[in-house]
Amino acid sequence: MNAKRLSIRTMADAAAAAISALGYTPTESVVVSLMYRQKGRIIGGPIARVEAPTDQFEARHVGRGMAQLIQDANYTVAHAFVGVISDHHDVLSHAHIIGAELAEHVESGPDLWTISAGRFTDIAEGAEPESVEVVFASPLALNMSMTRTEQGINLQETPQLPDCVSSRDATDGERQKIRALGISALVELWDTLTNNPEDDTTAHLLAHVLMTKPGAIEILACAIIDPENVSQESTFAQVFGLAEEYPPLEKIDNARQLITERVGIHTPTNQRGPLIQLLVWCEWICAHANRAHKLAETLTTTTNATSGPLATLVATLHQPRYVNNTPKN
Repeated sequence: MNAKRLSIRTMADAAAAAISALGYTPTESVVVSLMYRQKGRIIGGPIARVEAPTDQFEARHVGRGMAQLIQDANYTVAHAFVGVISDHHDVLSHAHIIGAELAEHVESGPDLWTISAGRFTDIAEGAEPESVEVVFASPLALNMSMTRTEQGINLQETPQLPDCVSSRDATDGERQKIRALGISALVELWDTLTNNPEDDTTAHLLAHVLMTKPGAIEILACAIIDPENVSQESTFAQVFGLAEEYPPLEKIDNARQLITERVGIHTPTNQRGPLIQLLVWCEWICAHANRAHKLAETLTTTTNATSGPLATLVATLHQPRYVNNTPKN
């Protein structure tokens, strides 16, 4: 049987391949990936990880050490990738120093990438920082996740909801407002919190909406995908994983943070069923099967797990269609 081959088409793919090969997500590290030429084809080679250098002298030392490994190898290195994972800005700049030490020993590259504070940057293309989810949801990472659920890339831990610190019963006025809340008003409520995350009044009202209003999580999922077209068939297709294109990962990542950090603090532990189901959907729609399953386990601690289309989808946790349409070779 022929071995399965995965293609590296983007820098996010390159970062995903390196981290997955290591088997864990390192911190404060330099990761170097080599591609070598064999019989006219370029094939993945060794991947090395070292502690992130603390100054330029150490960075040059790391680069020279990696260069010596290349010189000692008995194959031609066609390309190299250098990744720096650190939350310290000065350490990130060392990627260029290490890359310069390797440049004369490889046919092309090295290309550089960084991960810092949940942001991925393709330095090689001079791109703006993006959510680190572009790595997790890259075509190569998604391909790997189908068979490596437990050992696959896990750049973020399963979301942990904070303690409820400011729960209170809804006022009569708030209850009346929630009962009368239509689709457009709920979308507007979400938009208000998105634009002003520190708005406690809106966060508290949204918590009560999730706890008490049937269908709220489906509407919010549509608002997260496309707030301008919540009732469009194309939006429904994305929400329920029936679309072939990637979901808006940046929006989903921001939504997960808002739900976790802002709405969660206003939701009592035993009333978090709809909120958790919405978070499980966020993980599922990004093809984070392992994290979705783990988070779904916490539903057993709630007393108000809801029923409905999104709840049914969460229970099945089949992969979204776009995963199976990821190009492979």
